[in-house]
Amino acid sequence: MVTESYNKHLNVFIHINDGEELCSKCQGKGVVPLRKLLREKKVINLTCSQCLGKGKIDWVEKAMRR
Repeated sequence: MVTESYNKHLNVFIHINDGEELCSKCQGKGVVPLRKLLREKKVINLTCSQCLGKGKIDWVEKAMRR
């Protein structure tokens, strides 16, 4: 089980404590890539809407969002 992950959004390592888990949408990074398809090959990172950029969710957040 991964207990530490690098969060690009906050620019820190996050530690997973008891009752928490990595965000399934961003895998702990805090951001989700969005590609522009209009002739540009840029990658734009958006803040994750599931964990709000924290990279981890606790059991309360998990229960409330499902």
